Amino acid sequence: MRNNYWHTADTVEISNKIKGTYASQLMFQPFSITVIDTSSGADTIAPNTTVIYCDTFVDGRIRIRWSTIATNELGNTIEAGDTGIAGYHIYRAASTQLTNGDTNNWSAFLYDTYPASNTSCIDININSGVIYYYRITAYDSHFTNGTKFYNEGRYSNIIGITCVKYDTSIANN
Repeated sequence: MRNNYWHTADTVEISNKIKGTYASQLMFQPFSITVIDTSSGADTIAPNTTVIYCDTFVDGRIRIRWSTIATNELGNTIEAGDTGIAGYHIYRAASTQLTNGDTNNWSAFLYDTYPASNTSCIDININSGVIYYYRITAYDSHFTNGTKFYNEGRYSNIIGITCVKYDTSIANN
């Protein structure tokens, strides 16, 4: 099975949806986290996974940067005729919201959306002493019969950043 819509990335929930004689022998991976356009000939191939390759923390701000996407999830080059990358979704969760820095429901932690031209963002809504975890997805979009569909790529790697307020009063003494 490839490119199937499960409406979740939780493997336990997906496993419970698979029924039949050979259900326990079926291997799967939750490819899509968005509704799939099932129209004949529709674009159902999502962009490839992006990678968070650099992060920095400056007093009160976290800067996240990520790689641009040139291929789709099948490894093929995104061509001019394809829908291309529409943008990126940034997911963020505090350490208190996760177990061992991860969750089976990152979609609940959508933090912001950026256009395809962006490859970085600055998070200013942070608290000192908190570890924030980030993931990113690239997505494309298209319309079919007046309905907008998104093909969202897989989640990126996870990065965690601990925020520490810089005490300027110490530095000035």
